[in-house]
Amino acid sequence: SGIKAIKLYAWEGPFKEKLLGLREEELVWVRQTLLYSLLNSVIYFSGPILVSLASFTTYSLMGYSLTADIAFPALALFNLLRFPILVLPMQIQNIINGKVSLKRLQDYLDAEDKQEPPAADLAPGEAVRVEKADFKWAVGAAGGGDSGAASQPVLRDVSLSIPRGQLVVVVGKVGSGKTSLLQAVLGEMACSHGKVATAGSFAFTAQEPWIRNASLRDNVLSNAPYDEERYKLALEACALGPDLDMLPAGDMSEIGEKGINLSGGQRHRVALARALYANADVYLLDDPLSAVDAHVGNHLFERCICGAMAGKTRVLVTHQTQFADSADMIYVMDDGMVTHSGTYSQLVDQGVEFSTLATSPARSEEGSGGQGGPDSAESGAEAGGGGAAGKGAESLGKLGGEGAKKGGKDRSGEIVKAEERARGRIKTEVYSSYLRAWGPMFLLPISLILFAFAERGLQVGQSAWLAVWSNGTQEDGSWRAVRYYLGVYACLGLGSLVLQASKAIFLVKGTINSSRELHSRFLNKVLRLPMSFFESQPTGRLLNRFAKDTESIDTQIASTLNSFISCVVTVIGSVAVILVVTPAVSVFLAPLLYLYYSIQTIFIAANRELKRLDRLGNSPIFGNFAESLRGVDTIRAFGLEDKFELMNSGLIDSSNQA
Repeated sequence: SGIKAIKLYAWEGPFKEKLLGLREEELVWVRQTLLYSLLNSVIYFSGPILVSLASFTTYSLMGYSLTADIAFPALALFNLLRFPILVLPMQIQNIINGKVSLKRLQDYLDAEDKQEPPAADLAPGEAVRVEKADFKWAVGAAGGGDSGAASQPVLRDVSLSIPRGQLVVVVGKVGSGKTSLLQAVLGEMACSHGKVATAGSFAFTAQEPWIRNASLRDNVLSNAPYDEERYKLALEACALGPDLDMLPAGDMSEIGEKGINLSGGQRHRVALARALYANADVYLLDDPLSAVDAHVGNHLFERCICGAMAGKTRVLVTHQTQFADSADMIYVMDDGMVTHSGTYSQLVDQGVEFSTLATSPARSEEGSGGQGGPDSAESGAEAGGGGAAGKGAESLGKLGGEGAKKGGKDRSGEIVKAEERARGRIKTEVYSSYLRAWGPMFLLPISLILFAFAERGLQVGQSAWLAVWSNGTQEDGSWRAVRYYLGVYACLGLGSLVLQASKAIFLVKGTINSSRELHSRFLNKVLRLPMSFFESQPTGRLLNRFAKDTESIDTQIASTLNSFISCVVTVIGSVAVILVVTPAVSVFLAPLLYLYYSIQTIFIAANRELKRLDRLGNSPIFGNFAESLRGVDTIRAFGLEDKFELMNSGLIDSSNQA
C-alpha cells in the first residue's frame, strides 16, 4: 500500500531484505509442516512393510511353515491397512488445523464490539450532545487486553451542544484532538465516562478521504439510488465540473484504489460530494479544505458547506480560520480538551488568537497523491466567478461518459483491466521453471525419480522374495533357512523405508528451495515495476499472489508431486510385472490405456479451468475486504454495513461456484 513512498525514497533494497527475512522465518515453519506431512506419507507406505515383516517373523518363530497360500493372501490384507493408516493421522491433523483456525477466529469473534455510549437527553432542537465525556481508542484487541498507553483517555471532559441546522467549526493546533472528536461523535471511540446523544443520519468525510476503486459516479452515489438533479448539485457545489473534462470518460471514469489517479484536493472534493449527495441530517467534515487552493476553498465553503448544506447540522474541522467568523458556534481544542467555545466575536473578546491556530492553504498538496488533477483543474473553479459556473454547467452536461470522445477517440476511462487467466494446457516452461528452482542441473528432481524407482523395485523384490521363501520352506523348513529368508526380506523392506525417507528429505529440500527462489523472483519483479502497474492493479490481486498462490507452492505442490511420482512409478512397475508374468494381457492393455487417457484428458481440462477460475475469484475478495477495512469508519458513518457485507458475500458466492 505504500509502494509509492518506497519508490520515491529508493527503499526497494531495504524493504526487500526485510521481507525476505520474514519469508525465511515463515519457511522454517513451512519446512516443519512439510516434514511432518511427508513423514505421514512414509508411515503410510511403510505400514504394510513393517506389519508384514513382523507378522511373518512371528509366524515363523511359532514353528509354522510359510507357504504361498498363506503369505500372499496375508500380504494383500496388509496392503488394505494402508488406507486407514493414512487417513487416521490425516484426520487428526485436519482436526488440529480446524481447532487452531477456530481458535483464531474465535479471538476476533470474542473481541469487544463497538459499544454505544450512555445516552444523554437531547434538548428540543439539538442534533448532538456530549456531557462531560472521556474517550479513548483501545477497548481490547483480539487476543489481548488494553495496553497501558492506549487505555488512557484521548479526549477528556468534553462537553458539546450542537443545535440542528447550525454550522459548528472546530479549530485547534495539530494533534489537539479535533479528528478524535468527530470519531467520538460517530461512536468509533470508547466512552469511558460521560454521556453522548445524537439524532438523525450522518455523513462523514475523513481527513484522509476514502475513495473506492469504482467510477467517480459510484464514489459519489455510494450505493444510493441515482438522482440526476441532486447528483449535478453535488458535483457543482464541490467544484467537480471542470474535472469531468479532464477525466477520459467523464463521471464514468474509473478511479483507482485509494484515488491513485486523483490529486489530494480532488479526493477531498469527491468525498465531500458523496457526503452532500447522501442528504444526511448531520455532516461531520474533517478538514476537507486543507488540500485545495484558496479560491477553491472559498468555493467549497460558500457553495457547498454554507450553500447546498444550508439548513443541515454541519461540524467542520479546519485550520482555515478565515472561515471561522461565518460559524454559528466555534469550539477550540487543545490537548484533548475543549478549552473555549462561543461565537467568533465572543472568542476574540476572550483573547483567543485564531492566527496561531491557522495554517496557510497548501497549494503544493493539491498535486500530491495522484497523477491526475493538475492545478488547472482547481484553478478552473473560481469561487463565486461566473466563468466557473458556466464552465461547470457545461461540464455537468457531459455526465454518463458523453464527454469521453476526445480527438475522435473513444476512451473508456478504465484503469483496472479485467484479470486475465491462462487458457489451454500449462506450458512446459512452467514445469521446467519450477523444477529448475529446486536446484542446479535438475539434480534433486532426477534423484527423486531414481529413488522412487529404486523404492518400487525393492517392494517388487520383496514380493518376489516372498515367493522364493514360500517355495524354499517346502524343501528346507529349518530355522537356519527361515532366518536367511527372513533376513533378506527384512533388508529389502528396510531398504525401501530408507529410500522413502530419503525421497521425503529430497522433496522437502527441493520444495523449500523453489519456494524461496520463486518468491524472491516475484518480490524482486514487483518492486521493480513502474507505478503505472500499481495504479492499474487492485491490491487484492497482489495479495492473492503473495498469499494463496504462494501457499500452494509452499505446501500443496509438494504433496501433490510426491503422490504423482509414487503413483506413476507404481503403475509402471505393476504393468511391467504383469506383462512379464502374463504377456497376453497386453492385448487388453492398449484399449484400456486409450480409454483411461481419453477420460483423463477431459477431466484435467475441466479441472484446470475450474482451478483457474477459483484463483481469479479470490482476488476480488481480498481487494474488497482490504478496501472495506480502509474505509470502515466512513462505511459505518453512512450506515452502509449491510450493503458491504452483502457485496462481500456475493464475491464469496461467485468464488465458491468454481
